[in-house]
Amino acid sequence: MTTFMNVVHDIGLLVARVTLGLALIAHGWARWDIHGMDAEVLLLTEHGVPAPELMAWGALVFEVAGGVMLIFGILTRLVAIIAIAQNVLIVVWLRFRWGPYLSSGGYEYNVVLATVAFVLLCFGAGRTGVDMLFEKDRSTTESEGFDSLVPPS
Repeated sequence: MTTFMNVVHDIGLLVARVTLGLALIAHGWARWDIHGMDAEVLLLTEHGVPAPELMAWGALVFEVAGGVMLIFGILTRLVAIIAIAQNVLIVVWLRFRWGPYLSSGGYEYNVVLATVAFVLLCFGAGRTGVDMLFEKDRSTTESEGFDSLVPPS
């Protein structure tokens, strides 16, 4: 049963990484190609975001590069921390005043993105990510699996 749960764990982390990675890439691409960077900078300026041009370009670069890194499981925890910070800032600076519902411009989608990023921060890339190649003690991590999450009785 432990082996099965390890596989489910790795598949779950892979799905979370790829889903969040693709969402980030789609957001970055929309900033660049659909909305345009001038519109992004104007939006941030209107909402009083400091250094709006830097923030708009930073978000674009992070979303595209970070999305690709998540898909392959490269520096997963670092990308997750930045994704959490980005989504918290989006909620605070842009979306909180419109309430939780996405249909009215709210923040529910950003909360979901931050939550998925938090899961990746907690558990990392899993054994399907490139990060696994650089972990110090892979044999212990692989052999413990879900048994390490259950406290001894």
